[in-house]
Amino acid sequence: MGAFTSHDFKQIVNVGAGVLNPTLPHKISTYTINYNSPLTIGRIAQIKSGKLTNLDATATPVIAGLILESVVNPMENGNTFTQTGDAAVYQVDSLEWGLGTVDVVAGVTPAKFGKVYAVNTAGADIGKVTTVSTGNVEVKGYFNREIKPGIWEIFIQL
Repeated sequence: MGAFTSHDFKQIVNVGAGVLNPTLPHKISTYTINYNSPLTIGRIAQIKSGKLTNLDATATPVIAGLILESVVNPMENGNTFTQTGDAAVYQVDSLEWGLGTVDVVAGVTPAKFGKVYAVNTAGADIGKVTTVSTGNVEVKGYFNREIKPGIWEIFIQL
């Protein structure tokens, strides 16, 4: 029996932020109700007062990981998890080690193996990743590859 003639090493293509790439082993922590909502999918989150929460310009945030999408999250919620109402979500997952897709700040041009920083200043980009260190917080890991404009796969290793 012969070998296969081709193989797609990319595994995932043209997806949005918050998607796990399962080609590597990974570590995910699951939070049940102990998160502050709304919590944004595909962005970097922190632990604050014992809860998983979006970055919020806290001076020295404790990075908790990348918020992953979930099949149980109602489409009406868009890219957030909420704890109340008809569309309430009981548990959310945060990627702490492995490959996942994340929102990148517009106008930023990451490079493979480049350092990852999370935006930690108030505004629409908070929690997105960037290559700029000033005013942002370093996330242990690196940029791996572009999935599509505005979405990169990162390797995170908290």
